[in-house]
Amino acid sequence: MIKGEFKLIEQDQVLCKSMPIILKFIAELPEFECQSVQLNEWITANFLEYETSTRKERVWEAHKEHFDLHYLLVGQEWIDLDASNSLEKGEYHREDDYYLLYGSHTESCELNAGQFMLLDLEEAHRTAINEHKTVVKKIVFKIRKTADE
Repeated sequence: MIKGEFKLIEQDQVLCKSMPIILKFIAELPEFECQSVQLNEWITANFLEYETSTRKERVWEAHKEHFDLHYLLVGQEWIDLDASNSLEKGEYHREDDYYLLYGSHTESCELNAGQFMLLDLEEAHRTAINEHKTVVKKIVFKIRKTADE
C-alpha cells in the first residue's frame, strides 16, 4: 500500500506507465457521475458514491490481477488493511477479479478528499468505514498488472 503524493510512485513499470494517464484524467476530470470509464486497455476508472458505515457492516476483498488506486474526491473514510495470507480466503471470482476475506484488521488508514491510496495485488482491504456516516465520492482506478499496448 502506498498512501501519499503521486510523485512517490516510481517502482513498478506498469504503475509508472499508468500514472501519467491517471494524472491527466484527474486533471481533466469530467463532471462526477457514477459510471465506469475505460481509460485504455489496462486501466478502468470506476466512479463511486456511497455512505460510509461501521466496520461490522463492511467486507474484506483483494485482487489477483489488478492494482487498486483509490482517489477520494469528497468525504472521509477509513480503509482497513492486512496481508491476505493472514485472513481466511473466500472463493476467487475470476471474471470480476476479487475474492472476499474474513478476519480482523491489523492496520487502518484514514483517507481524506484529495488523497489517494494504492493497493498492491492480493493486498486485503476493507473500505467505506467511518463511525460517523458520511457521503464519499471517489474514483477507483483498476490497473491490470500487465499493460498490453
